[in-house]
Amino acid sequence: VDRLVISLDPTPRALDTAVRHGARMLLTHHPLIFHPIRSLDLRSYIPGLVARFIQEGVTLYAAHTNLDSSEPGVSTLLARMLHLQETIPIVPSKPGETTGLGRVGRLPAPTRVEEVASTLCRALGLERLGVVGDPQAEVEVVAVCGGSGSSLLKQVVEAGAQLYITGEIKHSDALEALGRGVVLMDAGHFATEAPIVPFLAQLLQDRAAERGWSLHVIPDLPPGPPMRDWNFTGP
Repeated sequence: VDRLVISLDPTPRALDTAVRHGARMLLTHHPLIFHPIRSLDLRSYIPGLVARFIQEGVTLYAAHTNLDSSEPGVSTLLARMLHLQETIPIVPSKPGETTGLGRVGRLPAPTRVEEVASTLCRALGLERLGVVGDPQAEVEVVAVCGGSGSSLLKQVVEAGAQLYITGEIKHSDALEALGRGVVLMDAGHFATEAPIVPFLAQLLQDRAAERGWSLHVIPDLPPGPPMRDWNFTGP
């Protein structure tokens, strides 16, 4: 492999990019196969795309939950954008480990939720995001998890976080957070994970140079889906 394309998702567009650049390998965060393939009908989306990868001679490698849990990783970048200090995983890989899902830490000083939202919008290039709770509340302990992190709400509460930033927040989890006094911020699945693409591209390019590899790394980050325009503020 002398050319490597990095993308968030293994889409036909990402494969087209690899073919166009003559890359023999595509590295993505999300895998193509989430569930067992029960049909080889190439008219279906996943079998048809698997066949295209084979026909084009492009190797697909997905770093999913390992890249979520690594240090640095997907959630680390979110924590860095907010300058969180003394960060630890929300759910450690093992007790006492520095790797694991999500990150929780402290802001340099107590900050209003709306100010955190403005900082995050600028960092992620968003026009808006969803807030569940009081935007005027001051918070200091903040938890972050790139992608879809609703399932970690229980551990976020146990970690003492006052604000939790993730994507794809479920309605039932939003109501529970309101009841527990935790402010939620939904910045979207795509936006909270997209920063890993240029970061990983630069990391691999630097490591290749250190090892003397003749490798050209190409980041491929398409525009994300439109954000939901909602603001659910509790009493």
